Amino acid sequence: MDGALRTIDAFSTGLLKSGLQRLATTSVSVAGVTAGEARKMGAFRVSDLDVALKRLDAALDAAEAAVGRALDAADAARAREEELNAFADDRLRLAGLLDEAAARAEAANEGDRELAARVDAAIAAVSAVLAEAEG
Repeated sequence: MDGALRTIDAFSTGLLKSGLQRLATTSVSVAGVTAGEARKMGAFRVSDLDVALKRLDAALDAAEAAVGRALDAADAARAREEELNAFADDRLRLAGLLDEAAARAEAANEGDRELAARVDAAIAAVSAVLAEAEG
């Protein structure tokens, strides 16, 4: 993206320079004074143009830096959002695994209770047979 901004910067600076050069060589009248007359009057000096171009360059550099910071901030926000989405996906996956483990534990507990009831019934039956045999 940095290269694209430099290309735009170079293009816009070149366009401005060519436009100002064209304006200086034409007989366009601004407020009744042509560019040639303005040059003769000293109103249009190259040093003023250089200062304006330097200010434009500085403004373009500042804009490029601001765009770079905005892109970095957007990338960081996108990365944070992706990380949050990954956390949410992990949370859902882990919640599902926890539900499955709880269901298996409940089934195992139910099996234990059923087995205990059968063992108790077998003990009672054996005890009844032994009591009948003794008595």
